[in-house]
Amino acid sequence: MRTGGKGGFRGHYGVPALIGDRRITPANDRVAAIELSGRVESLRLVEGDWLRCRSAVAPLLNSPNGGMDSQLLFGERFRVLEVRSGWAFGQMERDNYVGFVGNDHLGPDNQPTHKVNSLWTQIYAKPEVRSLPTVSIPLGSRLEIKEQTACGAFLQLKDGGFVPAAHVGPATDKLFDHVGFAELYLGTPYLWGGNSPAGIDCSGLAQMALIAAGEMCPRDSDMQQAGIGEWVPNLKQPHRGDLVFWRGHVGIMLDAETMLHATGHHMAVVREPLAEVIARIETQGVAQFQGLKRL
Repeated sequence: MRTGGKGGFRGHYGVPALIGDRRITPANDRVAAIELSGRVESLRLVEGDWLRCRSAVAPLLNSPNGGMDSQLLFGERFRVLEVRSGWAFGQMERDNYVGFVGNDHLGPDNQPTHKVNSLWTQIYAKPEVRSLPTVSIPLGSRLEIKEQTACGAFLQLKDGGFVPAAHVGPATDKLFDHVGFAELYLGTPYLWGGNSPAGIDCSGLAQMALIAAGEMCPRDSDMQQAGIGEWVPNLKQPHRGDLVFWRGHVGIMLDAETMLHATGHHMAVVREPLAEVIARIETQGVAQFQGLKRL
């Protein structure tokens, strides 16, 4: 049984093993990013072009038509290194994750000024609540706002459309409570590689919460375990906000006894007593408990 975690190499892209972690190395068996000059041979070096996701959610795949490693949200930036047969190979700005995105999900770069703060919002053709939305976009989406409408209830997007002003905030805003942000996803379906309220996995939940709080956070749980926070020596004293790790799984402590996590066991984001989760995973033998880390 899967714990709902996400860690380890998820697709090789044909990258030579000596370069480094394939998940964040911008190269495949044909092209490599210019900064890898001197580290790769027989690959075409390219600067790449920055584009942005124009779909509500776009899957980042480990190969064309392959498995999903992550997702781009509306307005997120993606560096395209190569386009072949309708697939853009490149690297996400959010966390440097590398993979393939359908080229039809991408559009011109812009300068986002705002981000979506509600689980979902709509882009309307007109600044009217009864008008038909053109698309629904998720929490964390990036938007470039042109101006506020006369009534103040809507903001006009620079490239067309209107969003409710109550659903967005400045792109530079940072939350003080990453735990409260994570709780917005309570009940969200579990989805391997997911980063949105339509479906999310354990490391995606931790990543979205920490990014909302202004923290840099890698995509996968093994990267998060290696690069975030300090180990808590006394497991009897968890604090709100601590990250709790198993091999290939991560959760967020809500208080001294309860954790929040996206889990394949329940196929959802749930609250559970930490002791129960430790006992269940130990009984199933699916992952080794690693401990707690504090930001």
